[in-house]
Amino acid sequence: MRKNYRKDIKFIPTLLHEFEFEDVDRLLELNKSINKLSLGKGLMPSKNALLRGSIVLIVARIEKFVEELFEWAAEKVFKNLTEDELIQYYKISSRKFNTPNSDNINKLFLGIGFSNIMSKIHHDSAKNKVIVKKLVEIVNKRHDIAHGKIGGMLRADRKFSATTNEVVAWKDFAVKFMYQLEKVVSTILYEEKYIMKK
Repeated sequence: MRKNYRKDIKFIPTLLHEFEFEDVDRLLELNKSINKLSLGKGLMPSKNALLRGSIVLIVARIEKFVEELFEWAAEKVFKNLTEDELIQYYKISSRKFNTPNSDNINKLFLGIGFSNIMSKIHHDSAKNKVIVKKLVEIVNKRHDIAHGKIGGMLRADRKFSATTNEVVAWKDFAVKFMYQLEKVVSTILYEEKYIMKK
């Protein structure tokens, strides 16, 4: 169990920790430097290994964030459980959660009584369906990269390309998605009187 994880949160979402994506930013910079160096020596630019790795890291960050947000919310909902009971509950719940897609996020949060949580997410002008579709796209890209597939088809050469702009867009999406999910969870906790507004 994490120590002192958001013990003082009330209603305002507290995520937006850009530092959680520092490794993605470093990979983007390294990819840029390698490509400049390669072009300067008349070599072909990199085969996007660093960009593919960035997409895998972004999805890993989303997954870890969802798990930690769930644990934090469960602590608020199950105030009467001991620390050992909470740890056991997390272990059982996390076994069922291995991919941060819409269905799995809904199932995870249903375990603490939050029904269809993904339907409540939106951002600025982006409607819920757009956000869910983007989440599906990035999770599928991660699967394709990790399992050597392109568009769901197994490829013997296991080549998958990504652009810097795509990776930056996915990172921006991840930050917005994580912020919105935390906002929805915090709102439910507040409305159900599990946390108090400052």
